[in-house]
Amino acid sequence: MPLTFEVANADAIAKTVGKMIGSITYMGGVEVPKELSDWQTNDMHRKRPGTTRKKWRRGSTQAQTIVRQHSQYETQRSQLYQRRLLRRLRRVGTTKRFRQVSQFIQLRRSSRPVLRESLIQQLYARMQTALRETVAWKVEK
Repeated sequence: MPLTFEVANADAIAKTVGKMIGSITYMGGVEVPKELSDWQTNDMHRKRPGTTRKKWRRGSTQAQTIVRQHSQYETQRSQLYQRRLLRRLRRVGTTKRFRQVSQFIQLRRSSRPVLRESLIQQLYARMQTALRETVAWKVEK
């Protein structure tokens, strides 16, 4: 004995679910990277935020932001200086001196957290408001 189900207003339900999926995709692909960039420029006072988004394939909704401990200019200059110094040492040719200096040049890292707790809370509040504004589902009767 086969079971058969009949769904009334199947087109309206499919349309509503399609709108929900579209709003979630828009939130992840457009609003989240925008909010991450705004958070870095407004709250962290960064000139150039480091926000990236995955390529738009089948509704990809992944975004990430890079929080540098120093300005981008400082980190690039430091990397360039270290590369130049290592090249000079390689030209000299003494491996013992090269090892000593290459261990000295390695980046020093702090054990303290990069972000203050207040900045993380600000990001959390921003994402909550963006979610409430973007993804609002209304059931039509």
